[in-house]
Amino acid sequence: MQAKQTETPQLLTIPYSHYVELARWSWLLNDKTFTESWYMPGQHVLPLLSLRVAGPTQHLSATSFVTKSGRDPNTLSQSRAQEARSTAVPALVLPSGEVLTDSWMIANASGLEPLTDTAIRKVYDEELGPLARQFAYCTFLKPQHRKYWDALLCHQQGWLWLILYFFIGGYIHAIMSKLFGLGKSELLAECEDKLDVLFERIERERLPKNSRYINGDKISVEDVALCSLTAPILAPPKYCGGNYLHIFAGVEATDAGYHKKVERYRQTKLGKYVMQFYEDHREMRML
Repeated sequence: MQAKQTETPQLLTIPYSHYVELARWSWLLNDKTFTESWYMPGQHVLPLLSLRVAGPTQHLSATSFVTKSGRDPNTLSQSRAQEARSTAVPALVLPSGEVLTDSWMIANASGLEPLTDTAIRKVYDEELGPLARQFAYCTFLKPQHRKYWDALLCHQQGWLWLILYFFIGGYIHAIMSKLFGLGKSELLAECEDKLDVLFERIERERLPKNSRYINGDKISVEDVALCSLTAPILAPPKYCGGNYLHIFAGVEATDAGYHKKVERYRQTKLGKYVMQFYEDHREMRML
């Protein structure tokens, strides 16, 4: 693995993922050195399988993997759950050969105050993260936004991928549309209803009241988790270091309904906290 050869931790990612953003940003905030190997959906399968299941020791992700829209990951059969966990991103390979298997392990190893409360983490990991992903994909996968979806999957990719994507891009779009229930308007409406309730609960229970950050005057993993996992809903300009600003802005400029929804969430207490945290603490860091 590259990490051993370079003596530098290697982060394997789908670069626009909000779970990846949680892991990556936590390390950046504490000036931790690493290299990032990024893949697009489909590209990531073989490298992650090689890392997670091909060796004598399995390194399966315990959290934050994608399942079919509306499906509780806890209800998956053992084989289906293992399949989902075996290609999940991110994963961090240390020079020692140790593998940090998911975003929470990576973030908690960053040196920031870790998030160890399992009940709080479950809210972010199993409610906020999946709902934010559903909200974003239900927008980006719309047929009228196909050029922005293609731009997302081809951003900063080499010519070999661009040629391959010319032939398989439609297949990837169809698979992702099916996975996230595109065309089933009730799924998006249900997602937004749940987000409204969840935003109010997080504002009431987790936002700081008498301190700058959630757990006092220093940034913690919880701050980064909350902001990263909410970002696909709010589209902060500096999300993922600003790499996808032009894509989010393009969708927002051409879809008045999406713009209205995003603005409504940005004006909530939670939205304002996340947008300001991004502005203050996320550097523009182009891939």
